[in-house]
Amino acid sequence: MVNQGIYLVVAVGLFLCACSDDNDKASEQQKFESYVEEQALALLSEMTLQEKVDQMSGGRHSGETISIMTQVYNSRLGIPSNVYNDGPRGARSNTSSILNTTAFPIESLRASSFNTDREFRIGEICGNETRALGNYVMLSPCINQVINPRWGRAQDSYGEDTFLLGAMGAAFAKGIQYAGALDADGNMEPDTDGNGMPIFYDSRGRRSYRVQSMIKHMAMSNVENSKRDFNAVVDERTLREVFLPHFKKCIDKAEPSSVMSEYNMINGVYCSENSHLLRDILYGEWGFDGYVVSDWYARAYSAADAVYAGLSVEMPYSDGVPGYEYHIYGSRLYNLVAAGEIAEVDIDRIVLRILKKKIAFGMLDYGRDFTKEVASHEDMAAYREPSAIETEEHVNEALVSAREGIVLLKDGDRTTSSAGSAANLPLNPSVVTGNSPMVLIGRYANGHAISGLAHMGDAGSSNCVPSDSVNIYRGMLEYLGGDIDRVRYFTGKTDSDAGGDFLPVGHSEYPDVEALTALKSASIAVCVTGFVPAALMYDPMQEEGEDHDRDSSVLPERDYGNIQTAIEVKTNTGSEYYNPELKIIVLIQSGSSVIVDPWFEDVDVIVQTWYAGMCGGQAAAELLFGMTMDRNIITDEALQPGPISFSGKTCLTFHRSEQQLPYYPEKREPLALEYNYYHGYRYFEKNLSKTEEKKPRYWFGYGLSYNTYRYSNLSIDNRYKDERGRPLIKVTLNVTNEGLYDSEEIVQAYVGFENTLVNDRWGRPVKQLFAFSRVHAGAGETVFAEMFIDPENLKYWNPETGNMELEDIEYNLYVAGSADPEETGLEEGFHID
Repeated sequence: MVNQGIYLVVAVGLFLCACSDDNDKASEQQKFESYVEEQALALLSEMTLQEKVDQMSGGRHSGETISIMTQVYNSRLGIPSNVYNDGPRGARSNTSSILNTTAFPIESLRASSFNTDREFRIGEICGNETRALGNYVMLSPCINQVINPRWGRAQDSYGEDTFLLGAMGAAFAKGIQYAGALDADGNMEPDTDGNGMPIFYDSRGRRSYRVQSMIKHMAMSNVENSKRDFNAVVDERTLREVFLPHFKKCIDKAEPSSVMSEYNMINGVYCSENSHLLRDILYGEWGFDGYVVSDWYARAYSAADAVYAGLSVEMPYSDGVPGYEYHIYGSRLYNLVAAGEIAEVDIDRIVLRILKKKIAFGMLDYGRDFTKEVASHEDMAAYREPSAIETEEHVNEALVSAREGIVLLKDGDRTTSSAGSAANLPLNPSVVTGNSPMVLIGRYANGHAISGLAHMGDAGSSNCVPSDSVNIYRGMLEYLGGDIDRVRYFTGKTDSDAGGDFLPVGHSEYPDVEALTALKSASIAVCVTGFVPAALMYDPMQEEGEDHDRDSSVLPERDYGNIQTAIEVKTNTGSEYYNPELKIIVLIQSGSSVIVDPWFEDVDVIVQTWYAGMCGGQAAAELLFGMTMDRNIITDEALQPGPISFSGKTCLTFHRSEQQLPYYPEKREPLALEYNYYHGYRYFEKNLSKTEEKKPRYWFGYGLSYNTYRYSNLSIDNRYKDERGRPLIKVTLNVTNEGLYDSEEIVQAYVGFENTLVNDRWGRPVKQLFAFSRVHAGAGETVFAEMFIDPENLKYWNPETGNMELEDIEYNLYVAGSADPEETGLEEGFHID
């Protein structure tokens, strides 16, 4: 009884301390909200109608703003305009003279790491570099789903799964807004001042404004060619369960200051004036307290409808663009309010949202003047901190990120359960000599043909430009000691008859004899693929990127031809270049999955490198050789070398043919596209029972390692509650690394709905991802893995009641290394109490 009494006292004490901490936080939050509300209302009361409208409008094209990323500054009241920069893969310097910034891997690579901790850190770095550029708002993350791998901006997405999108997006957005936080007690909550204001500093130790995150694009942005014209036709269940949950998760978990609305229509109404999407759901049901910004040059028919829906800011212009009829704010909005057609109280409500965020993020106290009227481009430089951009720490984070998300798709006949069977990797450096070199072939073998920079993805609004980068050739060359005789590259030839594109090195009319001769003696042939960025202004090819969907999911003809050339050299005994010992490695540089089946059986290794950022070439070389280098090639920072294994797993499903996928628009024309409830792995598994041809080549979550992993001791606690009393389903298991490399395994928890009572046209998925954990396990080590499933995520939309509801059924838990239904894993049923 004495011991029980002690335990009770301790428990009560801990409970009271927790309550006290919660009360202190609540008190600080209330003080902060009161301060912001008071300041915003005071400011609003002094504003004229024109000043209010200016807060909602893009800059005037006549020249009163510095760029399309700024608005008009209110010099009378000292209210800075929002200054935006893009940044899904790094803070983009785009408001005046270009500064080089850290170029991280694209979102699809980072999603393939399943590492939310790393994504939070990358968000912090991007937030700090945004502040160092002198900007206020980062237009990131992009969290639209990939419904078809041909989508041009798939590279600016975390993939096909709504749960993964939400988890990674929330981590990135929170990192952006946490950057520079003073956190003396280390509780991951910014310290506050006497007004409850969170305290943030720049790299020089000066009190500074916070950087805002803008999640985008809400919603249904999954097409590029016709994105300004097409109408997304979608039923309420599909909208609520498939295309909106990741937006809600980001808002709930990261509290971003703003949301960007998308170009397209949803059920006949443009997103920027869609009251169901914005007023009813975003503001009404989700309680969003930030502001909504239109995508740049997005369309809407009516200023009144946009105001009613809750569109806060129209960008980039609201006046002054000759022949552009889509302006709805600016002078048009002013005239409508002045005429009494739109109530000024509705304008006040929107402007108050904007002012509150500017105050809450410190812009009025720690910002600066930012217009041509009060600051020139030279003056603006005083607010920049070049020394805080592209630091050694930031560049090294880009390298580590690339290592974690590059995916090994094929290595001989190795599988996830057989690590050593007929493997070709890791490569042995000693087999690569001057007499038996590694030969790289492909347009992007040595980076961009013009710039020499690594292929880092599209050059559109998500582009950022580093001062240096490591392409595939440079990575291999530096890894092998800089000996140009050991590593050779050939980009293929060009011909004006072929539109200026690069041709395969073995082209029948223009064969590159030097390349073929090199392949004859080579130990390894590396086929380096890559799509031409759509926004690369000096190249008319435009194959993949913003405003341009891929024409096909197969590799470009030049890359397919190079792969066939390598296969010909290895297998054709009648060829004068015959080399049966040649190992063929295909590196796929792309924003999403590609079809590999035409050549899959005839190559030895396939690696999905994605667009791996400024350090991608080094990461690829290290993974192929199984050992990290002793320095960062770009910064020359000394690093601790050691064994490394592939650990990334695909954030997308790799299909076998175009015929396996639902319809996807091909032309740049207005159209109505009906959205399916199923896509990606959910689509494939739902249709597996029909024909075997429905099986994809690689399932979502798939990736090989130099190790094999065994799962055991699965346990489910369906009565678990977190520290705030929120009910969760706790999943635990053991993960054993049965290989020889210290590395990470990505454990995935799927919930199955085979007992569902929902019997409408969609039913429910066979299974769906609801938790994951990236765990580190040393060679031969068994580690404990823990995951939590939120029952709220298991709900479905009941159109009869108009609510998200939880079914009272037995659910099935599947824990495995991918979504593949044939993958060996653990399974157990559970109920939700």
